[in-house]
Amino acid sequence: MKHMKRLLMLTPALVLAMSGQAQKLSGTWIIANYETARPGQENVKVSNIGSIIFKKGNSGEKNISYSVLGNNVEDKTPFTYQTHEDYITVSSDGSALNKTWIMVQKSKKYQKWYSTDGANSVQILELRKQP
Repeated sequence: MKHMKRLLMLTPALVLAMSGQAQKLSGTWIIANYETARPGQENVKVSNIGSIIFKKGNSGEKNISYSVLGNNVEDKTPFTYQTHEDYITVSSDGSALNKTWIMVQKSKKYQKWYSTDGANSVQILELRKQP
């Protein structure tokens, strides 16, 4: 009986802990930096390229626009996402963000994520919460 009471007392805390990351993400985030690093090559970095809106219910919208090395990139597609303790999976057809990201820094106002493309390239995404 004592164990059951402890479990019932812990249940709300567990639910809050599990939903905490989603709460930190809800809202509009400015993409402060997006960088691609490849061994032996100069990094490609673009700044202030748009925004990402994380909605409740694990959905969102992107409004991204930038030009790098003569290539224009526009990404205004919706997405879904799943958060876990230290990573997030973004699902969005035809988007460079469509992958699993490791969340190396995460706070209410700043996020820094890393991912790879499977071909010796690392992507770094820095997000700042829009006030």
